[in-house]
Amino acid sequence: MEEKKIYSVLLVENDTADMQLLTNTLAPEYSIYTSDNGGDAMRLAAERRPDVILLDAVMTVMDGCETLSALKGDERTKSIPVIMICGQSADEEKGLALGAADFITRPFNPAIVKLRVRNQLQMILSRQTIEEDMRNHAMLTSILNGMDALISVVDPDTNRILFLNDSIRRYFNLEGDCIGRLCYKVLQGLEEPCKGCPHRRLLDEPDKTILWEHHESVKGSVLRKSARIIDWVGGKKAHLEYAIDVTETRRMEQNIARMAAEIEKVYYDPLTGIYNRRYFEEQITRHLSLLSRASGTLSIMMVDIDFFKNYNDTYGHMQGDECLKTVAEAIKGCTQRDDDFVTRYGGEEFVVVLPNTDENGARILAGKILKAVRSRGMPHEKSSISDCVTVSVGVVTGRVKYPHTRDDYLRTADEMLYESKSSGRNRYTFKLLT
Repeated sequence: MEEKKIYSVLLVENDTADMQLLTNTLAPEYSIYTSDNGGDAMRLAAERRPDVILLDAVMTVMDGCETLSALKGDERTKSIPVIMICGQSADEEKGLALGAADFITRPFNPAIVKLRVRNQLQMILSRQTIEEDMRNHAMLTSILNGMDALISVVDPDTNRILFLNDSIRRYFNLEGDCIGRLCYKVLQGLEEPCKGCPHRRLLDEPDKTILWEHHESVKGSVLRKSARIIDWVGGKKAHLEYAIDVTETRRMEQNIARMAAEIEKVYYDPLTGIYNRRYFEEQITRHLSLLSRASGTLSIMMVDIDFFKNYNDTYGHMQGDECLKTVAEAIKGCTQRDDDFVTRYGGEEFVVVLPNTDENGARILAGKILKAVRSRGMPHEKSSISDCVTVSVGVVTGRVKYPHTRDDYLRTADEMLYESKSSGRNRYTFKLLT
């Protein structure tokens, strides 16, 4: 627990009875130093640095006004408040002209003496608080001016500016003193406060920090802003707004997004929207490498639309394109895991890659694909096996290890596809690669 400070008072009085009365009045609350002449009082004041001095205006060796003048001329004692003890108005006038802080007249009233001393101590505390605030303000100003962020502090009651740092002044090309001016006029060029101003929300949510992005239409820049209520100099509440120019960051993000979109186009089939053969060639190599380290299982399917040439000849190429898109969508809808992917391998042929999928999983998925395509109910009057579009599937599953290669999987899947077609189509044929 912080100890309460005991203030000190220097009593300078050459009348013994008055000295005793003053001592009895102040000693219960303060540390008391005493002197009966000006020379000794100056020495004590310089050594002890009392908080307040009570000085008799009339003394025999060195009078009070002369002593006061000497105290105010000494760097060590000039800031100590001096209360003159006077007997007539002429002494009061002369003492106040020399820098006395207050005066007490004889005969003494103990209550008045206490109040005059207490008033001086309160003034000292107020001055110290102000000086501390000024030091803190100077330090805070120095810190805020050294930041790249745009910082403003506004009085929430009047919308008047309390502080702008150097960065925000440069950003808005502000010159002259802006303190005390209306923030919406200086920073927004408005005649009235903005109805959608985020600062208004702080009135209802004073404990919150509000975040938003602001697009400067004139400068074409983007500012990421935050606002909250803070304690400002002098104990008042204020709105602090902190903004960072993220224009270049946003431009970079947009460029990266555009580049990513362009890169993605390289790997996608423009008609069906699924991956293309280039993507397959790159990814199959990666998956074989990863799976070989753990002797993982890989399943591959080759899917071909039955009698697709007949379909094109009957319904036209535009309808043929729609058929390709519908079949691609149906196949892709059957895959569930992130590592599974479907590619358009060429013409009406698709390849499905299923890392870490065993024989049972591959057979189940092949059956789902057959059913999914049939369920779309696309009419195909030139099919000799069905009145709607169907597919045939070749499936291979193997444990990825030497000497099995990409070509082994594709060749086997293609052989199984051929067998499905030879056996009547609208079915899958499976082989385990050993």
